[in-house]
Amino acid sequence: MAKAKSSVASTIETLALPQRIEEEVKGWRNQGYHPFPSETTRQLLAHWFDRGDEADAQFHECQRLAIEAVIYLHEIRQIKTLRGLYEEFAPDRLNLFKSIADEVANSPFLKYCIKSATGSGKTWVLAALVVWQYFNAVNGESNARYSGRFMVVTPGLEVRNRILDSFLGRRDPKTGNRLPETSDYRKNLFMPETMGWRGKFSLLDNVIQPVDWEYLMLSESVYRANQGIAFEALVPLMRQTRDQVISQQQGTLFV
Repeated sequence: MAKAKSSVASTIETLALPQRIEEEVKGWRNQGYHPFPSETTRQLLAHWFDRGDEADAQFHECQRLAIEAVIYLHEIRQIKTLRGLYEEFAPDRLNLFKSIADEVANSPFLKYCIKSATGSGKTWVLAALVVWQYFNAVNGESNARYSGRFMVVTPGLEVRNRILDSFLGRRDPKTGNRLPETSDYRKNLFMPETMGWRGKFSLLDNVIQPVDWEYLMLSESVYRANQGIAFEALVPLMRQTRDQVISQQQGTLFV
């Protein structure tokens, strides 16, 4: 009886995109981050990765590579869409795999996906990337598009609570109040302690934590007010209403 073909080969083939990105990113690192990113980014990279063995906290290699890859693709390569990403790094995959072609065709915006094992420190990667975007926006850097406002979406309450612990600090087991001094963003690892950095960091001053039922009620209210309209036509209206609610908030971080 003929043996069934193994799926290992196809699995390895689909890794071509991240493997090619990794090669370029490591080459960029080895050249001293030349071509250079913005001055803000350059200072952050030096602070994060030139810390010396005596530093209290360090990024692991997998965390460092993830941070560098997103910065490289955004600032240096100026990738704008998922299609652009594949066309630059793995154009052959667009015709080789229908699943990839379908994903690219239905994604008009850029998506960065960081695949890391459980416990490898994805929360710290998120923190570094938030700090990177925030300070580039605050400092008015023009190398790429930056934002000082963020929305973090999690797959469940447990992960959401861990993310909030990272932003706002863990809860006191006795009082239930959050302890700001335990926030990851208070660590020297993420930004220098000078006024030019720590003194400018006001992201956590106004964190909005909408609960699920608010969005469910919002969607239901739009639906009831527009009965008879096909669901496909309602989706843009729901999104517009949601965006209006968010824009009326003064927060800079939605979790």
